[in-house]
Amino acid sequence: SGQGGGVGGSNGMQKPDEKDDKKPAKKKIPLSAHPTYSRFFKMLKVGLPVEVVQGKMTAEGLDPATIHRSPDEMVCEDDPTASPSTEDNATEETTADNKLEEQKKDEAESSSPMVAISEHPLYAKFFKMLKVGVPLHVVKAKMAAEKLDESMIDKPPSEMIPLEEKKETAEQLVAVSEHPLYAKFFKMLKVGVPIHVVKAKMAAEKLDESMIDKPPGELIPLEEKPPEVQMVPRCEHPLYAKFYKMLKVGVPIHVVKAKMAAEKLDGSIIEMPGDEMIPLNAEAAAPPVDVGDALKKGLAAGLLGSRGNTPNPKSATPSVRKKKLYWKALDASKVTRESLWANELEEEIVMDEEEFNKLFIDEAKTADSPTKQKKVEAAKEPKKQKIILVDMKRAQNGGIALARIKMPYPDVKSKIMNMADDGLSTEQLKSLEDFLPTPEESDKLKSFKGDVDSLGQVEKYMLTMMDVTQQAPRRIKCMIYKQMFKPRVAEIKSKLQKIERACDDVKLSGRLRKVLRTILKVGNQINDGESNMGFTLDSLLKLNAAKAYDKKTTVLQYVITLLHRNDADALLLTEDLKNIDEASRFLIDSLNTEKNQLKDEFNVNFKIVLEVQDKENSSRIGQMIDFLTKAWVLCDDLDKSFETVKTKYANVLQYFGEESTMASSEFFSTLSKFVKEFADSKATVERVRRQEEKAQAAAAAKEKKLKQQLDIQQRNEMNGGDNIDDAVVGRDDVERKETLAMKQQQELEEKENALLAVAGIKIPKKVRKRSQSQSLKLKPGQLDDLLRSRTQNSVDGDANLMLTDDSCT
Repeated sequence: SGQGGGVGGSNGMQKPDEKDDKKPAKKKIPLSAHPTYSRFFKMLKVGLPVEVVQGKMTAEGLDPATIHRSPDEMVCEDDPTASPSTEDNATEETTADNKLEEQKKDEAESSSPMVAISEHPLYAKFFKMLKVGVPLHVVKAKMAAEKLDESMIDKPPSEMIPLEEKKETAEQLVAVSEHPLYAKFFKMLKVGVPIHVVKAKMAAEKLDESMIDKPPGELIPLEEKPPEVQMVPRCEHPLYAKFYKMLKVGVPIHVVKAKMAAEKLDGSIIEMPGDEMIPLNAEAAAPPVDVGDALKKGLAAGLLGSRGNTPNPKSATPSVRKKKLYWKALDASKVTRESLWANELEEEIVMDEEEFNKLFIDEAKTADSPTKQKKVEAAKEPKKQKIILVDMKRAQNGGIALARIKMPYPDVKSKIMNMADDGLSTEQLKSLEDFLPTPEESDKLKSFKGDVDSLGQVEKYMLTMMDVTQQAPRRIKCMIYKQMFKPRVAEIKSKLQKIERACDDVKLSGRLRKVLRTILKVGNQINDGESNMGFTLDSLLKLNAAKAYDKKTTVLQYVITLLHRNDADALLLTEDLKNIDEASRFLIDSLNTEKNQLKDEFNVNFKIVLEVQDKENSSRIGQMIDFLTKAWVLCDDLDKSFETVKTKYANVLQYFGEESTMASSEFFSTLSKFVKEFADSKATVERVRRQEEKAQAAAAAKEKKLKQQLDIQQRNEMNGGDNIDDAVVGRDDVERKETLAMKQQQELEEKENALLAVAGIKIPKKVRKRSQSQSLKLKPGQLDDLLRSRTQNSVDGDANLMLTDDSCT
């Protein structure tokens, strides 16, 4: 048995493959259920992007390409790489081995290093586009536009590829709607442009119109092959269809031919059969013809003959153009004997032939005239193409900007080197700085050996400035600083002056002091008689929000009411604080920053000028030196102004008891809001007071009217029931009252005279006069009663009773 065991062991050592084949089969499970990879497939299920999942796998040291395999693929449970079983996938393993060998062979032959595809210089940006959410089809279209293999974006980001990619000989495919030649036409269809218009546009650009009929997602080669020639009937061809339709509706053929000649088409084509097949391509269908050639062939003879003119193109006589009146003539059968048109005019109308010809006939110059020949030659002379050496967009923008500078470029260069900014605006100086040549552009200009006149404006300017590209930028900056210095200083000074005036307004206003003291007194009284010495500035904005128990009157309105009763002049507070609103827009610290920046730029430009002065003749930059001398004085003056404003503002903060760190914009904006609320509350109080005064006046008028009515009623009773006009009595007019009194006196006198006459009583004039004066003092009815009694006595006694003074009185 030992021998057998030895033999068995010997056999086992000699045939290890046979021994391995006898091992039990390993347990296989789906890849999505594998303990190592199951959670990554679950991440995909819940919607995580595949890039995120692959990044997670890479972080854990796993192959991110595994996530692209089928989740149902059967793999060995204990295989850490989850590769397919060799028993079920022998063919696949062989293929994979062959591919691996080919890859190794390629790697051995190629000396190029390997990099991950997501880090490859050509493809890295496209993987980044995917990461930020750019749709896949957009990324592929971008790759196709750059003539790169779109399939690379479908590969795992960690797949290794050669750094120097071999040129692909395979044909690249792209969706027809994303093809560079046809994409815009599919967009035209999307926005509603009719398909026949789109096809006409494609034909005009000599493209295959049938492409627009294909599905947008159909793949076509990026490098388009020459399209097959498409044939259509002549009567349906885009160039000739409308002319065949004109013939159908009865338009004369010579008119159609003339129309075709005007559009530079061969008029003889209209005589050919319409159903004949011709190429759809416009050039293949019919090359354009010259109008003059068409006239020589007689295509327009019918039209010209209908107008009574048959010009000879070779003749030197001028052609004649006549105005045509497009009216509708009557049928001769409708003109009867009784018709208006049957009888001729009794008097023939005389027409001035010279005047008529001047108005309605135009003698054009002949085709062989010298003037026309010159125009034709000038029209045929091609325009000289400008040579562009720089970026197209840069050349276009530069040409627009430099066209505004109306001086030769050598003069511009001289001004820049001398730092003389006269004749140049700030915008022009910025343009001159922007379009100075870069090193790459300078190299292109140096290698140019052609005619300088054939260059564009930007290239000419760059060529002029090419030898001073080191000095020019700094000098242009100095010139720009010089032009901007005075406006900047003026702006900073203006803002400082506004803050300074606002500080003066606040500090010197007695009305503001009176208002604030009143507010303090009211506030202490409201708060149970507190004895606070003052309050913060932001407390002013709470006065308009706090209301009394009547839910109408605010604390600020009550303060205004008190001021109206005690010191109405304090209500004119807004007139004292006119500058605080403008001051609230500026910050002292920001103005300090602007001032310091201006001084820093001054120091930089001063150093530049000193360097230039040391190297060159100082007389060339005399203008800049004079400017810097004056600018230094202005900067020093600006420092003094700033310190003055800063001190005044610090005093204002101390005056109000506020923190010294409080920003100026915060202080003045708070005060400005309070002043606006004060003005609004003042208007409200005034309106309420006017309403109350109006109501009181109405109540007084009503009471007075009632009193007058009572007086009238009493008078009526005393006058024995005689009514007095209420309307007259009710008026507060002195004249009308006097008139009414005189009327009453006159009535009394008439009654007296009547009664005296009836009674036969004679009163001496002296007594009568005194009686009249005293009767005004009698109450109504007293004199009547007296006279009645006297008259009764006189009738019973002596009829000629003579009254004495006493009896009369």
